Amino acid sequence: MRYIFIIIAAISAITGVSCKSSSSSGVSDTKDTIALQSYNYYFHEEKNIAKSSEYPDQADSASISVDINFQLPKDTNSVLSKRIREWVNEQISNSENIIYQGNLAEGQRLTDFYGEAFKKELESTLEPPVFNGYRYTEISAYRGFENHKCITWLFTYSQYTGGAHGFVIIYGATFRKADGRRFGHDLLANNYDATTKLTPMMLSGLCEYFEADQETVVHDYTDSKITEWQVALPKYGPWFTEGGVEFLYQQYEIAAYAAGMPSFTIPYAKMEGILSHAAAELLK
Repeated sequence: MRYIFIIIAAISAITGVSCKSSSSSGVSDTKDTIALQSYNYYFHEEKNIAKSSEYPDQADSASISVDINFQLPKDTNSVLSKRIREWVNEQISNSENIIYQGNLAEGQRLTDFYGEAFKKELESTLEPPVFNGYRYTEISAYRGFENHKCITWLFTYSQYTGGAHGFVIIYGATFRKADGRRFGHDLLANNYDATTKLTPMMLSGLCEYFEADQETVVHDYTDSKITEWQVALPKYGPWFTEGGVEFLYQQYEIAAYAAGMPSFTIPYAKMEGILSHAAAELLK
């Protein structure tokens, strides 16, 4: 069974606190690509937890890590740049009850704001009793695909604050370069013929993901949103990639947690008559 995993890189054990903000220069602009600027906030802390006779099984130590990485257009004045920066900011504010209200052109300030906010949030989860002291938040926003007419931005958010397991969110959005229009489900034509063509291809994609036949996928691996004649679209997306149109379901969206995040890519050649007119124009 093919799953998507977020791999958390091991951090060397250190004593004390480290906190870092950094930015790197944008990549060179070309005919088909826009120059980018990268921003990072990183915080890691390890500390001891006082033992309590009331909770003898409490953890002896705690570890907090926050890693925020934003890739944004180097230009800050174009409509496209403003739309992408707004979108990145809104994805985090939609997930948590916090929102940066400053100048979105100041990428490092935006990054640091969320880094400090999530550091504070993780620290608040270490109120005793603490039986598992490991905590982390990782957030990234970055360019995933680009041609001369459009660009796709990807957003990932993973967090663990104790309990059975953490969570992961992954999705993308495609923007039209000419005016910054953002595409989501409106990448797809909203008509009967398009849906009729798309449904069997989505079922095929799920069968490939689960490495199982259609009957098993529909009746054993997925919930009522997936049937032989109707397949629910993912909550987010779809979006353009190098190899085609990407569809990705979040954890628990159509299947159990153990099933991971079902996803598949439908090649552009098979999407003829399924993409909306505006979306299809971006590929010419």
